[in-house]
Amino acid sequence: KMSAALDMIGRFAPGLAAEMRELITTVIIARGIALNDSSTGQVFESSTALRAFGGVLLNADYAGSVVAAATTLIHEEAHTLLFALSPNEGVVLNPDSERFASPLREDPRPLEGIFHQTFVLARMIYGMDLLRSSDGASGTECDFACGFMQQNMPRFEDAVTTVRCHARLTDAGEMALRAAENHMATIQVT
Repeated sequence: KMSAALDMIGRFAPGLAAEMRELITTVIIARGIALNDSSTGQVFESSTALRAFGGVLLNADYAGSVVAAATTLIHEEAHTLLFALSPNEGVVLNPDSERFASPLREDPRPLEGIFHQTFVLARMIYGMDLLRSSDGASGTECDFACGFMQQNMPRFEDAVTTVRCHARLTDAGEMALRAAENHMATIQVT
């Protein structure tokens, strides 16, 4: 499924696929990955970490569609891009002890995490915007992309509001957030 997702990204977003090839050097497919708190019903999909720069851990048992797998790859590539933009410090200067509500998680999060989710969500929406406007996208793929965008654009706006109200950004953080905001302002959901 991940191979098909990579092929899909190459077709609808060749620039994004090229960036992925540059940043993602290792993909580890694993089975039996459990979340710390399985009572939420959440399933582990994927992960990246600065200490393992260029590596992506993917759950082989994740049961999403090919287009859902493509969004997972875009998600992890966006985290990796942020790590590349700011390898020696975070993108937020606030301490992790400061916690705020987040539109994508039930638990209060540090602003570094909210910033990452904001940027990553913008990149995923960007990818879905490219998919829905692609000549080769099927009706099912376009429907997925449009639904994803409709559901997540308000979440992006909520997250940006939290970051702009509370975060003290590094120069790299400001640059990345401004780029995400500028691009998001150009997207129209129908």
